[in-house]
Amino acid sequence: MTDAREHVSAFLNSTIAPSVPGAAVSLRKIHSLYPAWCDRQQVEGLPPDELGQQLREIISALKLRCDADDVGGDVWISGLRFKTQRKHI
Repeated sequence: MTDAREHVSAFLNSTIAPSVPGAAVSLRKIHSLYPAWCDRQQVEGLPPDELGQQLREIISALKLRCDADDVGGDVWISGLRFKTQRKHI
């Protein structure tokens, strides 16, 4: 496998994009999309703790704002949106 940072960066690049202010994505949802992405790329996924560490470092490096949802236990990352998956006919 390539470097873990490059691996997670490629996943994020295919999954999320910048968005308008006020938009946010769920960290829980990002995690849920990861196994299917690994399957499509035919690569072995990182262990959950390593994936989490890489996500934290990338989010921090990009200086993205994160807000914890005290009720649901999720973390929301501001200024991002999920990319839509286009189906090829």
